[in-house]
Amino acid sequence: MATEVNYAKVLGYLMKSWAICFGCLSLLCVAGYWVHPLWMPLLAFAGLMIVHVFNNRNSRSGAPFCPLFTVATNYSLIASFVIMVVINLINSRWLIYTTIGGRFANPEIPYISTLVVYPAMVFGYGYAMWFRGNTSMCDACRERAGYSIKDTLERNVFHHEVRFQMRLSFWIAVVMMAVTWTYYFVLYINVNINTPDAFYFFALPGMIYLFSLVYFYMKFGSLDFEIQMLTGVDDSKFHTLEHFMIVRGDKLLLRQLEVDHTPIGLWDSPAIHKRAFTQELTDSQAAEDFKRLSGIDGFSLRQLFITTTDKQNCYHYAVFVDDDADIPALGGKWCTLLDVDLLLKAGQITRPLAYELHRVYTMTMAWKTYDREGRRLYEIRNYRPTFKLIDFKDWDIDYSDVHWLSVAQNNEDKRFYRLRRFWRHYVTGTDWLWKRRN
Repeated sequence: MATEVNYAKVLGYLMKSWAICFGCLSLLCVAGYWVHPLWMPLLAFAGLMIVHVFNNRNSRSGAPFCPLFTVATNYSLIASFVIMVVINLINSRWLIYTTIGGRFANPEIPYISTLVVYPAMVFGYGYAMWFRGNTSMCDACRERAGYSIKDTLERNVFHHEVRFQMRLSFWIAVVMMAVTWTYYFVLYINVNINTPDAFYFFALPGMIYLFSLVYFYMKFGSLDFEIQMLTGVDDSKFHTLEHFMIVRGDKLLLRQLEVDHTPIGLWDSPAIHKRAFTQELTDSQAAEDFKRLSGIDGFSLRQLFITTTDKQNCYHYAVFVDDDADIPALGGKWCTLLDVDLLLKAGQITRPLAYELHRVYTMTMAWKTYDREGRRLYEIRNYRPTFKLIDFKDWDIDYSDVHWLSVAQNNEDKRFYRLRRFWRHYVTGTDWLWKRRN
């Protein structure tokens, strides 16, 4: 569990991400000067494997990172690979010379790598920019870290810098595509590669990559210094929250929040305790804290999961009280699931409680419907089991095991289940985001 973020490591990841991802694409452009086009698809595939290993290694290590830029790079490399293979097939002797006669083709130079890679980058990064925030990777990060992660400086650094890298890559690709294709149609003669051709098609992409490395090195160095100035605080400013979801039968205890004795239209659990920062909060300590808050003894407590932000960690608990229990010390209103659903739809539930409810419901329904591989436990397609809070304390599921969130998104009731599993594991690397570190 994270406490204070090592921002030098965060910025180091961003620097390595740019060097590897944009470097693989730039290498494809530059290598076309020496490598025959017939072998270029293998180089594109090798770049895809390098980016995939980099993405998965970060996922497995549990280090803070955003995979969106690396996945967009994978899209670009896959598109480059496919286009190169298709052009090579079209220019093969058994096809081009029997159907077209070879009048418009040069088998020695069937394509120039730069003219393929930059359009592929426009597609890959453009696609990622269009769907940013709405991808399976983004969902995985939110489920893994909690929606409160959006309030942290760490998240803001990633949010800004990763998208800046994507925008920069996209516009570099757009400009270079325009320059190289204009040169190709206006000045290039498909016979050989002369010195001006080599400059525009091969040297210029390499120069842009080197300049970008210098730029990001200077930028992240400056940003690291600024962040150190902003985050130079001692541990006494950190704190731990205990958030108790109180369940009685099939109802939740909620209380409307007030500011200066005026209701503000938001509902939350009435039992929230703040203590000095700790990473070793036991269930017995949490039970004592809830006892002091509520003034009752007859309850059972269950830890659900833990979320973290820059200045706090939050332990989420479910507390089960007797059916006839009354808790005047906390006040509030006992709400049915229908009441809670109406409040959620109206946006009147606080973010921590909304996240608790979302996570508990999603993971429980996945656990009751599928096995860990996403296969149905029942033969009835799209079968939905019941969800009743009265059974909550008997559900044998670990709510800190985020793998069940992955099962909820990718299971046998989803279209192209096996293809999606293959894609998530071997192309995007999303599956590793759902796995807990051993």
